[in-house]
This record gives sequence, C-alpha cells and structure tokens, in this order.
Amino acid sequence: MSELNLDAAAKLRIQEALASALRADIAAAEANAEEQRAASKVDRTQSHTVDDLSQADAAADISAIDRASADAQREALKRVLSLGFEPRDTVGDGAVIELDGEFFVVGVVAATFESEGNEFQGISPDAPIYPAIEGLRAGDEFTFNGVKHRIDSVA
Repeated sequence: MSELNLDAAAKLRIQEALASALRADIAAAEANAEEQRAASKVDRTQSHTVDDLSQADAAADISAIDRASADAQREALKRVLSLGFEPRDTVGDGAVIELDGEFFVVGVVAATFESEGNEFQGISPDAPIYPAIEGLRAGDEFTFNGVKHRIDSVA
C-alpha cells in the first residue's frame, strides 16, 4: 500500500488486528507466568541444593515479570478498544498514518503487527515523536532529532 486510502471498515480491521495481536501477547505472557510459577514451587519437605532454591526464586521473579507484562498488555488492549478509529485527516489518537514509508497506529504502544497486507506499529501519545506529529496532515514535513520527515498519508 503506497498510500493510505482506508475507509472506516478498513480502519476497523486494523484495530481488530492490533487487538488480536495484543490478546495473543496477553495469552503468551500468562502462559509463561504460569509455567514459571509452577517451576518456582519446591517441596519444602524435601532436601534441595542452593542452586535448586535459587532457580525456584528466579522462576518466581520471572513469573511476576510476565504477570506485569500481561497486565500492561491488557491496559494497551483497553486503550486500543477505546480509540476512535473513524477516518481522520490529521494525526491524532486513532489515526493510521504512513510516515517515511512505514505504517503506524497513533495513540497506543504496540509492537509490529500485520493487517491489510502491511506491517504496522503503534505510536503512543507518550512517545517523544508524538508532539512533533500531532495535528499534521498528509504531505506535512517536520524535523525530529535533526532529521527531516514527511507524513505521507493520514487515515
């Protein structure tokens, strides 16, 4: 897709692809957290080496990290589902943009996901580039970190 000419239905498919990717990330983090939680259990009535106990402690720590990751992904999913994905002509929450030949969903942190035959990433309102692009239109140029960029398309 060289230019974004997305109608409302296409944008909703992108939103659903992003939501689906986040749901898969949540499920993977939860599964790993459970696996690590199970690995952290030691039978305290048995004798264990210091290494066994250390590995169990590490597994408990990893489980907690995975649970926190799943919680963060759940928050991102809520954000995605609350974004207005109606067609737009300026960069803002819910916009799908092409920036320097790459595609982004504006308004949420998201790893690369695929939809409409293209790869997309998320740009959070907290991202350092966001203030530089908010409100811009297709064809607008801006400089960020000393590099000139162009908003190719906004949908």
